[in-house]
This record gives sequence, C-alpha cells and structure tokens, in this order.
Amino acid sequence: MEPLIVITEERLEALILSAIQKSKILQQPEKEKLPVNINADEARDLLQKTWGSPVSKSLFYKLSMVEMPKQKIGRRLVFNRSELINYAQSKIKKTGDPVSKSVMKSAKNKLNIKL
Repeated sequence: MEPLIVITEERLEALILSAIQKSKILQQPEKEKLPVNINADEARDLLQKTWGSPVSKSLFYKLSMVEMPKQKIGRRLVFNRSELINYAQSKIKKTGDPVSKSVMKSAKNKLNIKL
C-alpha cells in the first residue's frame, strides 16, 4: 500500500498551475531562426513576396549586378536578408506620389481613357 499524502488546497492549486505552465512552455514551438545570408534563389523569392509580383530571373540578375546590396563569395552571390528587405521596400512606389500619377495619366492617355 502506498503512503497517503496530505496537502493543503492552496499548495495543490499551486502545483497544478505550475504543471500547466510547464506544459504550455513545452508545447510552444521554438521560433525558427532564419539565416542572415541567403542565396540568389531565396533572394528572388524574398523580392517576389515583398513586391507581390513575379520577378523574372533576368530582371533579378540585372538588378543584382547594378544596385542590389550583395556580397560575392567566390563565384556565388550572397545577400543579407535585412539589407535586401530594406532595398525591396525602398523600391516600392506609393500610389499617391507624383511619378505614379503621371505614369498612370500617361498610360490612360495612350489607351484613350478619360480620368
């Protein structure tokens, strides 16, 4: 026969709460750490997600040769994730800016659409 354990209600409640907290901590998945540096394919995917439109390989190659932040390790291009995100966001034009308005107006004029 096993020994009988006597415990107060408060102590029992504290033990139960402690067990619940430990189980919640164990159930939480660890946040996956994303690598700081990414390769060209991952960088292209990141640009597509940030811009919300497809980025062809040729456009990506042209941008990477001219203005995109990058490092070259041997023959491979490596991109810093945070620098690339900042670059991509800086290239997004606001719809209310004068350049976008003039481009939209020009396109509508060419298509004979009245504003």
